[in-house]
Amino acid sequence: MIYRLPFQKDLALKAIEIAKEGYICEIKKAKVRRSLNQNNYMWGVVYKQFAIDSGYTPKEMHQILGREFLSYEKNGEQLIKSTSDLNTIEFENYMSQCRMLAAEQGVLIPEPNEVTEEYLNQLESWRF
Repeated sequence: MIYRLPFQKDLALKAIEIAKEGYICEIKKAKVRRSLNQNNYMWGVVYKQFAIDSGYTPKEMHQILGREFLSYEKNGEQLIKSTSDLNTIEFENYMSQCRMLAAEQGVLIPEPNEVTEEYLNQLESWRF
């Protein structure tokens, strides 16, 4: 059983009390994954703006930017960490790297709190 919310503490303690022999109780810090808002910003703003200015599709930009900023080597192989495995801080660092790269190329990508309805409507009008 996994208990994540503060009010579930009593349930966790009760489960430990009534557990029979042969069970292991593990307590570890929960990893907070990227939020739905962060995911929407990545696909709906960052990748889309890059795609408009580069000629690639948003899916292609996902691969290109992932290879640029999320790649690592293991056993001699180049791998790319999935954005779904990033916590909220790692994800914001990734988005920041993407915005900086865009700025170097003369492309302005607004911060999440700077995105306006008008801007989203302009992006929405593009078809890939």
